[in-house]
Amino acid sequence: MAATDKPRRQVTQHDIAARCGLSQKAVSLALQGDARLTAETIARVRAAAAEMGYHPANHQAARRLVARRYGRRVTNHVIALFMPRAFQRMVYFATIVQGVLDALATSQFALVIVQYNGADCEFPPIFDGGEVDGVICYGSSPSTLLHRLRETPGGDSMPVVSLTAPLPGCSAVTTDSCRGAYLATRHLLELGHRNILHFYNPDWGPEYVQRFAGLTQALHEYGLNPADHACLCHSYLGNIIPPHHLAIPSPTTDYLEAGFRAEYLQAFLAYLREHPEITAILAQNDIQGRRIGYLLRKTGCRIPQEMSIIGFDDTDPLLDEFGDNILTTVHLPLEEIGRTAAELLLRQIAAATPTPEQITLPTALVVRGSTANPGATGDQFTTSA
Repeated sequence: MAATDKPRRQVTQHDIAARCGLSQKAVSLALQGDARLTAETIARVRAAAAEMGYHPANHQAARRLVARRYGRRVTNHVIALFMPRAFQRMVYFATIVQGVLDALATSQFALVIVQYNGADCEFPPIFDGGEVDGVICYGSSPSTLLHRLRETPGGDSMPVVSLTAPLPGCSAVTTDSCRGAYLATRHLLELGHRNILHFYNPDWGPEYVQRFAGLTQALHEYGLNPADHACLCHSYLGNIIPPHHLAIPSPTTDYLEAGFRAEYLQAFLAYLREHPEITAILAQNDIQGRRIGYLLRKTGCRIPQEMSIIGFDDTDPLLDEFGDNILTTVHLPLEEIGRTAAELLLRQIAAATPTPEQITLPTALVVRGSTANPGATGDQFTTSA
């Protein structure tokens, strides 16, 4: 462009209105496809806008400022998804995200993924401009993240949908974890198990509290005191996020992942040696169930003849010598969780005053080959891992 050339002025809705002989309000409605206008008027306005080089994005900031001045929101067609760092390495999270993407495929909404590590999270600049219409966040997100979100422009009234666990003042899509743990425990009791190791800590969140409630309910129905028959372990057995992207290990390899710390393993095996009455394990998730399965195999323990294992999620396999998944587990509808959350958020963005909504999806027990009638368990944990 020559030094004497003037920058080309951006085309405005007023310019289109003058061309079409309409008011600016009518042009705005036509560009939005408002049903109050005729199809002919909408087509004429859009054709003129295209011919004149009108770009709505050039005026978004001004539209937002004017809308806020009058207490209105402008839909920018942007959704933010908060996920734990390295979420893409876990089948669990990747499946949820796939459900979100499926729901947004035909919505003309863009998705911004924000990763966090505990309370450590950098909000992208898009939040400073008030360009995000709504947020989906994983239920274990620290409450500080939600507080920071509420302080961003427009964040005080922004609809938020929580995944897997409730958040105060937000909508949530959860699963019936109580029912899932109940079915898993019931299955073990019907097989004849009476002492079940369960990974549980109430500080892990409401989902785990519900699981414990389901376990104790099943024990009570069998006339068993949970204090005597539910053996609680409060350890994660290491990092639950595997180092390899959605890796499926070979059943013949030594599967001790990074983060699967030796001191945790030795403490776990020592606990089992001290409690030979334990014949079944209800794991925290499938990753943990798989790790335990490979660890016990290394000690010489036969699964399920000497120890039954049930996972939770239905994501990661415990493979036998033929490469088949044998892990009995509680199926969580992860893809449906993501899809339902995104659909709910889109409805709330469209509503002038969205009301928080709670949706609970069902769980189901998937019986495979890692559970069976209890056998002898007195001396099979003598080999060091």
